[in-house]
Amino acid sequence: MSAGRPVIAFAAGGALETVVEGVTGRFFHRQSAAAIAAAIAAASTDRYDPAVIRRHAEGFSRDVFLAKMRAVIDDKMTRCIGRAMSRSVYFPWQMVIFSQLQLGHVEPAPLGPRT
Repeated sequence: MSAGRPVIAFAAGGALETVVEGVTGRFFHRQSAAAIAAAIAAASTDRYDPAVIRRHAEGFSRDVFLAKMRAVIDDKMTRCIGRAMSRSVYFPWQMVIFSQLQLGHVEPAPLGPRT
């Protein structure tokens, strides 16, 4: 899909979250050669818009994944820090983290090497 080409996928797992029937590709519902052949034959008359497929695929890019993952982590950290700040006892390392967060000096670390 990232190349703007439709896919033919088994209707299970991650394909159900990424493929839009009739928009970005077509599903087959049985894991058999006959089912795949039927899906390929049916797809031969389908018409797809490569730009639409490409835009849809961009929603699953590495950058989008990292942004969504950072948002989840930031939300969890904010909630965790909020609960910790409401306690009357802090460990010294917590105070350093809290003060750095309040001053805006803590940047999220990269989630992994870029390839």
